[in-house]
Amino acid sequence: MKRRIFACLGSALVGAGVSLAQAPSNSPPPAGNGGLAQADKADAPARPAIPVIAPPAGVLNAAASGCPCASCCEASCGESSPRFWSSVEYLLWWVKDAPMPVSMVTTSAPGDRGVLGAPTTRVLFGGGDQDFGTFSGLRLIVGSWLDREGTVGVEVGGFLLEQRSAPFYVASNPGNGNPLLAFANFNSAPNVNREDGFIGPHPFGTPGFSDAASGSIAISSFSRLWGLEVNGVSSASRGDGFHAETLLGLRYLDLEENLRIAGAARFQSSPQGLFVSDHFQSRTQFYGAQLGFKAGVQRGALSADLVAKLALGWSHEVVTINGASTSDTITGPRNFQGGVYAVPSNIGRQTHDIFAVVPDVQLKVGYDVTDGVRTFIGYNFLYLTSVVRPGDQVDRIVNNTQRLGLPLVGLAQPTPQFNKTDFWAQGISFGLEVRY
Repeated sequence: MKRRIFACLGSALVGAGVSLAQAPSNSPPPAGNGGLAQADKADAPARPAIPVIAPPAGVLNAAASGCPCASCCEASCGESSPRFWSSVEYLLWWVKDAPMPVSMVTTSAPGDRGVLGAPTTRVLFGGGDQDFGTFSGLRLIVGSWLDREGTVGVEVGGFLLEQRSAPFYVASNPGNGNPLLAFANFNSAPNVNREDGFIGPHPFGTPGFSDAASGSIAISSFSRLWGLEVNGVSSASRGDGFHAETLLGLRYLDLEENLRIAGAARFQSSPQGLFVSDHFQSRTQFYGAQLGFKAGVQRGALSADLVAKLALGWSHEVVTINGASTSDTITGPRNFQGGVYAVPSNIGRQTHDIFAVVPDVQLKVGYDVTDGVRTFIGYNFLYLTSVVRPGDQVDRIVNNTQRLGLPLVGLAQPTPQFNKTDFWAQGISFGLEVRY
């Protein structure tokens, strides 16, 4: 009998403990000896247990991470990708050499007069390509995601290379006119039709200039390249240290180049002289739609990125040719249209439009200095399928009868040229990127 009494009393105490544990924390404490009171009511019906409902995983994680809103989800309260990015790069690039197919400046013994093919004639300038050396430049890129999730954004960028020149200069001795200097050409005047040369740089044998001349020749080439682009950015994949985005936008490229030729001659027994100048200018402007992608991987602080783009559009190509001569005579200077290779028959401006393609590839390796700052080194290759360049527009077939204001006799040569070629630029870059 005693065992049954103690068993009932134990069961009542355990039930009371469970009920008190599930009761609200603001319930008033039981009066007196709560345990004995519950024992007296051991035969009363047991209180139903209050069910415990676990919160959703997202809310629990957000609350644990200090999220200000307990009802928001991890996507909006958790750690998100940077919304804005910008970068600046120092460019160290090389471009395709400028074509100079015409052998322009020659020297020789006086009897050969600088004529190409003569035994002592030697080419001083032309007949090959001209190297501009290394270009310094700058590239800026600014971008932003347009939504908080980082799925759709916009990016604007541009680059500018410095204008570089490739000069050439040669002069003869003012006292004796040595060495002989000449502009080589093929003279297509009637009853001539042979290789010829302009000495010092006046045409040899012109009446009034029969004595030897001294002079100088200066040739300079200039090249400048820049571009702009704007792209829409769409996130294609992201996660586990990898990201990929597609690009769709517009691209503009501008290549402008100049070739200037100048010569001066003074004659020993006369105060008379002649000054000639040619200016060949070319400009290619590319307008196109662009499609591409960006992809990158990151392992710790190190990252590697690839950007590939392809633009399709048209090249607006312009060639402008000008030339002038000044004859310094006893009665004063006289000015004429036409110089050496730019004469009245080919002076003017021409424009063409042609379909063109621009592939562009960039590779970058970076190191994260902080969470939002990255330094990187990169390589870039840019290609344009159609451009005009000034050296290709020089025609060495010249009808010399149209010089110094004289009327043209025979064929109108040279004729305007509009030769096209391709173009590339490539090099390395050193940059800094900020993300926030």
